[in-house]
Amino acid sequence: MSNNFSVASLAGHPRLYLGKEEQARLRRPFKTAILKQAAAGVTAKAEEYLAAGPIFEWEVNTHNAHLIRARNMQTRVVTLLVEWQRSGDRRFRDAALDHLLEMGRWDVWSWITWREGNYAADAIFDLSYGENCATVAIGYDWLCETLNADEKKAILAVVERPLAAFMKHSAPDSRMWWYGKRDSNWNTVCAGGAGMLALAFYEEMAEAPVIIERAVDSIGPFVDEIKACNGAWPEGIGYWNYGMRYLFMFALSMERATGKKLPWMGHKAVRESLMFPLVFTPYAGVPCSFGDANAFSPLPFHFAVARRLKEDKTVAALAAALDNSKIFAKSAWPNEAELLSLFDGKADLPKVNDTPFMHHYKGQDWVVMADRMPQPELYVSLRGGTTEVPHNHIDLTSFHAVIGGEKIISNIGPSCYLDTTFSARRWELFEMVPMSKNVLLVDGAGIRPPATVTTRCTMTPWGPATRFEAAEALGRERRANDGVLRYHRLFLLMPGFGLLVVDNVKRPNPSLFEQRFMTQTTVNAFERNFVLQGELQGAVLTCACTEETTLFTGDVPLTRPLASVKQPYMMRQITNLLHREVVMVALLTSGKRVPALSVRRGERESVEVVIGSGKTARVIKMSRDLVVDRNSAGVLDK
Repeated sequence: MSNNFSVASLAGHPRLYLGKEEQARLRRPFKTAILKQAAAGVTAKAEEYLAAGPIFEWEVNTHNAHLIRARNMQTRVVTLLVEWQRSGDRRFRDAALDHLLEMGRWDVWSWITWREGNYAADAIFDLSYGENCATVAIGYDWLCETLNADEKKAILAVVERPLAAFMKHSAPDSRMWWYGKRDSNWNTVCAGGAGMLALAFYEEMAEAPVIIERAVDSIGPFVDEIKACNGAWPEGIGYWNYGMRYLFMFALSMERATGKKLPWMGHKAVRESLMFPLVFTPYAGVPCSFGDANAFSPLPFHFAVARRLKEDKTVAALAAALDNSKIFAKSAWPNEAELLSLFDGKADLPKVNDTPFMHHYKGQDWVVMADRMPQPELYVSLRGGTTEVPHNHIDLTSFHAVIGGEKIISNIGPSCYLDTTFSARRWELFEMVPMSKNVLLVDGAGIRPPATVTTRCTMTPWGPATRFEAAEALGRERRANDGVLRYHRLFLLMPGFGLLVVDNVKRPNPSLFEQRFMTQTTVNAFERNFVLQGELQGAVLTCACTEETTLFTGDVPLTRPLASVKQPYMMRQITNLLHREVVMVALLTSGKRVPALSVRRGERESVEVVIGSGKTARVIKMSRDLVVDRNSAGVLDK
């Protein structure tokens, strides 16, 4: 992408993603409840920040403490600026300037170099630098026309640190690992933040054209990854919010500053990516993604991009999720202030499609199946693809299941980041490995990285189905001639009835086989089923196997249990003896009804799952590779 523009071609200040249009919106009355709530929050916080001054307490003894400080500062600066525009009170303008100048007095910006005792200004350019760059850029962009010579000189002194650091760590011979990284949020946060700084200070910064060129060059592969994943994101929905926030803040700023549309914004996959976190969050507060940071709440930038791309469906979905979200509970960024600036409160209600839904993100191999979307009664998200992505867990072939708006089956993830989280000892943490996931274990072990599974999706007469082919992934690094000869896992979603999970696995030597499921509901175990009771929904997980098994429940050995969060339970179907080959089946249904369930082998190693009994019994036939026989369909009693 070319940056052939001159100083004369740039728009005047404010020229970034929060510009004159957004400032004008702040001076209009807010009519919707969510915007009124945001406005009240902005006023209260701005008064608080004004009274307290630019020096604030922050927790030092936490992971990436200086990054958390940077976000607190961004929240304070943008909130003060927004209240200044809303009220016209210059005190908020002066307070925002004081906060920006305080950033220049910080002795170190990076938690990484702080722990190393390296306080050199250009020691690193990490996430803290990227977010701080964005904060200073937004502040200068809004304040520029009101600054006197001394104030401008003081802000330019703050910029010296990130300017030197970016120029050093983005140079061809000394680039940091994140530069041009296709699948990491570090790329857009660092490059996007620096690019915004260069756009804001373009007239005052001789290096600005080079910085913008490098920012675009670095971010290009990130956009290519979105295209390769067909709109998905390998880091999951939490890091989608983070990485995409800085991608689109920079992209929208580039478009406004230059008056030119970016090719990035026109690609189909980029447009489709806007729905990715919403597809994996079927209800507000019910995230069903994989890897670290399995959480999502709409952020204001999302509205701005959806409006820019004229994606009305996304705007409607965001607005529906926003009404019930906890966006204001703990604002990591200036969510309230940005929401007032970027969302006009106008959105249609999302349209519900009552037909079965299945979406396969080819290139990443994550899948969602549901009886309908949005507002599904029965929903499942599935993890195929590869372990070799950032923030991954060893969770291939795992799933989340939602019934009636409540998550019933859920992988376990970390409650916090520790020194071990991103170290060579990551795979010793319970929350990272297959033992904390909803998967099949063989001899107590699961898939081991690096691993990839093949994902195949199809519509059957019973409903949408997804198959994983995972023998190589499950049998990796065993002794010669001692691997897994065959392993297929089938998920069959039957609208109005339930979710069927089938595992067909064969080993050359006798082994112990286990189906493992995690839940945060209350669980009672019986001979052939688990009865689950959540806060909103009841469900039954019925189990069967071609060999004798026993059902067990157990507490989950979390690395850091939280007293404020209900502790999860582990449900286990385990073979009593060692076998070379088994078919294990689990059927998840809503309510308290306990369906009869059995499994047997047919001709040529085929599999037959029998649901119900007597004249009402239905048989679902499938090949040994768990391909469903379309001629075996029948009508299940709902």
